[in-house]
Amino acid sequence: MKQFKILFASLAVLLFISAVPDKRTTIFVIGDSTAANKDTTGGKKERGWAMMLQQCFDANNIVVDNHAVNGRSSKSFIGEGRWDKVLKKIKPGDYVIIQFGHNDEKAQPDRHTDPGSTFDANLEKYITETRQRGGTPILMNCVVRRNFFVEAPQIADDEQLRTSTFKDGVKMIEGDKLIDTHGLYKEAPKAVARRMNCIFVDANRITHDLEQGLGREASKQLHMWFLPGTEPSEPKGKQDNTHYNILGATTVANLLADAICNEVPALKPYRKLPDYKNPQLSAAQRADDLLSLLTLEEKVSLMMDTSPAIPRLGIPQFQWWNEALHGIGRNGFATVFPITMAMAASWDDALLHRVFTAVSDEARVKAQQAKRSGDIKRYQSLSFWTPNINIFRDPRWGRGQETYGEDPYLTGKMGLAVVRGLQGVGYNGEDLGVSPYRKLLACAKHFAVHSGPEWNRHTFNIEDLPERDLWETYLPAFKALVQEGKVAEVMCAYQRIDGQACCAQTRYEQQILRDEWGFDGLITSDCGAIRDFLPRWHHVANDGAEASAKAVLAGTDVECGSEYKHLPEAVRRGDIKEADLDRSLRRLLIARFELGDFDSDELNPWTQIPESVVASDAHKQLALDMARKSIVLLQNRNNVLPLAKSSKIAVLGANAIDSVMMWGNYSGFATRTVTALEGIQQLAPQARFINGCGLTRNEVFESRFGQLRAPLGPKGMQVAYFNNTEMQGMPVTTVHLTSPTMLSNGGNTVFAPGVNLEHFSARLDATFIPEKDETVIFNIAGDDKVRLIVNGDTLVNIWKVRNRIQTAQQEMAVKARQHYRIQIDYVQESDYATLAFDIQHKVAPTHQQLLAQIGDAETVVFVGGISPKLEGEEMRVNEEGFKGGDRTNIELPKAQRETLAMLHKAGKRVIFVNCSGSAIALVPELESCDAIVQAWYGGELGGQALAEVLFGDYNPSGKLPITFYRNTDQLPDFLDYTMKNRTYRYFTGEALFPFGFGLSYTTFNIGKPIYKNGKLQVSVKNAGQKDGLETVQVYIRSLADKQGPLKTLRAYQQVELAAGQSKTISIALPRKSFELWDAKTNTMRVVPGKYEVMVGSSSADKDLKKIVVDIK
Repeated sequence: MKQFKILFASLAVLLFISAVPDKRTTIFVIGDSTAANKDTTGGKKERGWAMMLQQCFDANNIVVDNHAVNGRSSKSFIGEGRWDKVLKKIKPGDYVIIQFGHNDEKAQPDRHTDPGSTFDANLEKYITETRQRGGTPILMNCVVRRNFFVEAPQIADDEQLRTSTFKDGVKMIEGDKLIDTHGLYKEAPKAVARRMNCIFVDANRITHDLEQGLGREASKQLHMWFLPGTEPSEPKGKQDNTHYNILGATTVANLLADAICNEVPALKPYRKLPDYKNPQLSAAQRADDLLSLLTLEEKVSLMMDTSPAIPRLGIPQFQWWNEALHGIGRNGFATVFPITMAMAASWDDALLHRVFTAVSDEARVKAQQAKRSGDIKRYQSLSFWTPNINIFRDPRWGRGQETYGEDPYLTGKMGLAVVRGLQGVGYNGEDLGVSPYRKLLACAKHFAVHSGPEWNRHTFNIEDLPERDLWETYLPAFKALVQEGKVAEVMCAYQRIDGQACCAQTRYEQQILRDEWGFDGLITSDCGAIRDFLPRWHHVANDGAEASAKAVLAGTDVECGSEYKHLPEAVRRGDIKEADLDRSLRRLLIARFELGDFDSDELNPWTQIPESVVASDAHKQLALDMARKSIVLLQNRNNVLPLAKSSKIAVLGANAIDSVMMWGNYSGFATRTVTALEGIQQLAPQARFINGCGLTRNEVFESRFGQLRAPLGPKGMQVAYFNNTEMQGMPVTTVHLTSPTMLSNGGNTVFAPGVNLEHFSARLDATFIPEKDETVIFNIAGDDKVRLIVNGDTLVNIWKVRNRIQTAQQEMAVKARQHYRIQIDYVQESDYATLAFDIQHKVAPTHQQLLAQIGDAETVVFVGGISPKLEGEEMRVNEEGFKGGDRTNIELPKAQRETLAMLHKAGKRVIFVNCSGSAIALVPELESCDAIVQAWYGGELGGQALAEVLFGDYNPSGKLPITFYRNTDQLPDFLDYTMKNRTYRYFTGEALFPFGFGLSYTTFNIGKPIYKNGKLQVSVKNAGQKDGLETVQVYIRSLADKQGPLKTLRAYQQVELAAGQSKTISIALPRKSFELWDAKTNTMRVVPGKYEVMVGSSSADKDLKKIVVDIK
């Protein structure tokens, strides 16, 4: 009886449950074999996409009921009574996905329909009757066939495409472009949806983009494509271009589910996202999920600096390579701040943090612009390979201008400010509460021992580097950025160390960087560094597969280059395991998730920064502030500066009028640049410019662009632009150029309004009418194609696309008042566009001619030095004293030195403005020049800042971040990386201008420090007549360590004082500040003992007050 009661109760519960209606919404699917349920027994792999649709939605709220059947058309599905069965099940609020077309194309009478007629009528029937039942129809067109056969447009039957690469005995040619086989059958549903006001999902376009994006080979992984013996369920192999395997069906289901939710917002809350698309999960959880879904080839593609989109997973394209050395680089108009070395001379890391906060604002805007364009190119993404924190150990290195100088502590402080500004945190590393995402990814480069030479960096091997030098000099800045700055990326360098390429150095990348310092970010190679493993260069690997495997195993996660394409081969032959790739890829994916790269812009406030910030007045003010603070006054004999604005002034020197020089290297394009001459003339309009001499030769180049006449008469050139690459048809616009041409499409900047960003052409026309007989030089540069025609003769013909800027110079003797017809043809075919043109005349004035031109001007401001055209990264420079981007000597070039000496001998008051990114030996100039001003490469407003200093509107406060040596003979061998006799820390000679040195228009007195409880108390007095700013510097030295540095910077503080004002400042000098290399334990540690603490205005002994402290 008891058992009967239990049974009765159970039946009652079941009857009650079955009587309760299912309140879940149902999505019915009707269609053909691409969506149909398949037999999955015996491990069969074929799936219809609708089989996988349920996993895309929350089953507690949405039920997918798939009625799609193999081989059915819109006609046969009705004729067999299948639609009636579905119709009876539809309840109000349900949805019906309608997708036919594949089989409507077939010739069989029971299946065939005609688009625009019977096919449309059947679709309309489904829509009408669904609505009558209270349901919502969702019309789709058919998915594409994987048809990459060039000769196959006439083939509409999927049975033929499914199995064979032959048709009627003729081999079909494989192509790279997906060919449509559906014709009007894919278009008819669009028309029906419009007429019936029905929801429409363009499944054909979605799957076309998927298959085309993957390409001919990779798209096979979506389909039933198996070689014989590779798939147990298909032992004979299979080649099916229509039907999906598990991966393909899952991919298509997710893409269509996303599209459905975009059209039906009511379904969005129930869209079941894969973990990697769920912004509520951690970046690590999302990376793990995505990693499990990727194929080997897809993994490898994501480890390249240009990472393609993976449409099947909704992975957007990504560019790892972007530059922001001193402003957004190589990406159109942006604020151009002073070169890095100049900003280091400010010694103001708080200002530097504000600068790079502005840079990161501009970066986010440009990334959004690129994202909206649908094609993110190099230099348009959110990963920035900045800052360069290598130690500038030798002034001959051409890339020293990119660094923050020769001192590890100053470099670390400045580097931290850069990283924190770029990555969107506060000056002290505090979360600003703006966004849950990183603002950008910063990168510390080049890890870890790297500072030239440029000419042999692809083959150079550093041997027997002392451990002291490694840990005290080369590593501290990197450690600070990793542990304190939480930098997202680190870049490994080109050269070898002890025979091992830096990007395959397990000791550096794994043991030091990851194990000891706890770095959990990603490591990228320098560009081409993995290629350098090959026999032609370092010869540490025999081929690309071996090189790539070595790099990944050491910890190099991203390659800038193309060798990683060999990683699948390396996996197959056992050089590396796929799990090793997963370790690297996981780090990359975490970084991208932390950026918000996969998530809606609505979730990320960084994407809402207004476009108006780019090159804004506020950012220009920051550029001006930094330029002012960067200028270092090196000599001011008899207080010749500041100048009176009413003085008779002659401005000389090639750098006085060179705006591009002001930008330094790795720069963007300034909307307007104030040259030194323009800045001076803004404050002293009577100042006259005279070319004087060139940087390396006693010759200058004068532009003759003003002697050009456009076809209708005005000065300059007429430019007709065409939105095609053949210069055909009517121009889209015609513009007039009045100054030498320098155009670029960087940063999505069009050449002129209405002109395409890519795939365009231009014709420039003018008549050149020389004013006198002379020889002129036609200077022209172009990317992609450019041709110069003079009077019908082609003088320059750069007509081969090389995807880089190509330049040419052509001399020509011309006659006064004769007419020379100038025509320039320009074609841009893809990617970046550049066009530059000028006509110049070379002049070599004698000293007598120069003095005659100067006349009665009592003051000469000579703006000279060197230029980014002479020093930089791996350059071709054919000038005495320069090699491969580096310098072979550090003296001022002879032509300038002789000109300055002549001016001094002639009794002129000479103000020498040195523009450089490195130290120049200026011993003779101490005599020939009354004042010496180090102006670096000052950025877009460097000319204004310089003029304000020269005329006293701004009191200079910059301090040298490097040592200025007296001559090249004071330098050790450039190839020797040991620190003996290098930089102020080990140099035993007499410097010309010491590290930390910089004069002011006022005088500061710094008192003897008092050290107590980890702090220094220092009195500072402005004893002069002008308000000013002093940088109080703190150095230490271990009295017991005779092998250690002579002194090393450990703190600094800036104090601003009015004339006559005094102030006592407190400078933190905690116990850890005394950490140095301990040769007894071979570690960095604080060794108890006596230390000398030195405080003053530079590193020179004469400028320092010293005390001895006992550190326990």
